[in-house]
Amino acid sequence: MAQGDTILPLCPPHCCPCCYGIDFSTRGELIACQYTVEEVEEFIGLDSLCYLSLSGMLEATKLEQNGFCLACFDGKYPIQSEEGFSKLCLE
Repeated sequence: MAQGDTILPLCPPHCCPCCYGIDFSTRGELIACQYTVEEVEEFIGLDSLCYLSLSGMLEATKLEQNGFCLACFDGKYPIQSEEGFSKLCLE
């Protein structure tokens, strides 16, 4: 990316794997799990990376907050999966 670039994702960083169908099943696939915001900025070549906060994302929906699965953001899984379970188990 060119100097002076900023990225403003419309969600918090994804730091936990998702076993519910989103296409990342390990922490190794998630840059936010492995590096700080500053390290990601440097790796991508950004001047600024500003994630939306979890509360800001939920507030923007104007919906009841208890109806969302937030496991990929906060690691609080509504249903604990079995060890070794992954998105590939049914393929």
